[in-house]
Amino acid sequence: MFKYAFLVMVFMAFASPLFGAFSGSLDSQTGGLLGTGSWGAGPSSIEWTVTELTGGTWQYDYTLTVPSKKIKKLILETSPTFSGADLISLSSSPAAKNNKVKTFSSLSNLPQDIYGLGTSPVGKTRTLEYSFETTAAPTWGDFYVQGPKETVTTGKGQNKQKSTTDLALWNSGFIGGSPDVDPTSAAADGSVGNHILVPGGSDGANGANGGGGGGVVPEPLTLLGIGLAVAAAAGRLVRRRKALIA
Repeated sequence: MFKYAFLVMVFMAFASPLFGAFSGSLDSQTGGLLGTGSWGAGPSSIEWTVTELTGGTWQYDYTLTVPSKKIKKLILETSPTFSGADLISLSSSPAAKNNKVKTFSSLSNLPQDIYGLGTSPVGKTRTLEYSFETTAAPTWGDFYVQGPKETVTTGKGQNKQKSTTDLALWNSGFIGGSPDVDPTSAAADGSVGNHILVPGGSDGANGANGGGGGGVVPEPLTLLGIGLAVAAAAGRLVRRRKALIA
């Protein structure tokens, strides 16, 4: 029995870097986020945690923070196969409205059209906590935040000048192009190419604009089950060998 337990321990030692919960963050101070006006100057940040739940669904938690004005709209890219029917539950703080999955376009400083889940927080807030449960596994994608206009005054007297900017914020990996290409790496902690984890789709490919939803690393409980199966098989082999010798 000790031999079998040892085999499990060895297996889990090699498997220990693999997790079923992933977290990461990007901020303007380290170049992970780009933006206009005071949002680009920062500090602006986005943090995320994606957790696989016991029923095989996924919980997505995001915290977005900007230094001035208010957040008007947050858009999280998803796979093109993702739809509102894939959402099981949704919550936000403060409350949010206009939660829609569609293609967003014609927004100021938006690198290119983006298909995804959009939401608009109610009231004036610089911090938005946004969470939802879905059947879609995580993949790498982009996000965009729309803000109000910001007016900056420079100079004095006759040299006084005013300039107005439409505030916006996005991940620096969202560079546009035709098409914009997202990483196809498996979901993991941290960030890949200054992208964030977003809901994939049902087709199993990686990269939000390439299908999304594949390449998820097994969670520890799954690995433990594999390890126990390996140990059990080894135990049967040992017992069979002893029987042959006897």
